[in-house]
Amino acid sequence: QTGSAVFESINGNTVIAVNSAGYRSTDNYIYCIDPDNLRLVRLNSLGVAQVLTTLPLTPLMSYFAGDITPDGKYLVLIGTRFFTNGSANAAEIVRIDLETPGYPITTVNINVNAQIFDIAFHPVTDVLYGYDSFQQRLAVIDPFTGSVTFPVPPTNVPVLSGSLFFDAYGNLFAYGSPTPFQEQNTLYRIDPATGASTF
Repeated sequence: QTGSAVFESINGNTVIAVNSAGYRSTDNYIYCIDPDNLRLVRLNSLGVAQVLTTLPLTPLMSYFAGDITPDGKYLVLIGTRFFTNGSANAAEIVRIDLETPGYPITTVNINVNAQIFDIAFHPVTDVLYGYDSFQQRLAVIDPFTGSVTFPVPPTNVPVLSGSLFFDAYGNLFAYGSPTPFQEQNTLYRIDPATGASTF
């Protein structure tokens, strides 16, 4: 409403590096990945980290995108493969079973020409969305079949987005860069029906 950005830290010293985070409403924890050691991490409301297990993830893959399925059963990740020429692609979808002891994983190879650095489930329709920073477009992802489609035309912004999220009313937001040469310092609202972004 005011146009200002205020960041309220829940923990200034989490100790463990985390990424691919998703909030699980069934137990009020945030689940995420320690990208340095490929560990599953749980954060409580104070931001205190608890390592749950080491995951058998692909060692040369990078995991930036993550969210919890609406039923709370899985933490879903997108694995990105980077190449020596600087290009990258979305290579796999990983589901981590949060309800089964040992937190087993299921991997679906996708190899899609897209750079998806975050994903978010729609709070009403349960559809999983991602943002392709390679061609500035929304992706619709089926975490079980591996289907990745691009139902709306590309937009110009954000150019790069590492944060995608819905509010409780189904409004989609992305936090990203307005040009290829700027930092990710801009908040956008994206219309899932058209793909249009609004500053």
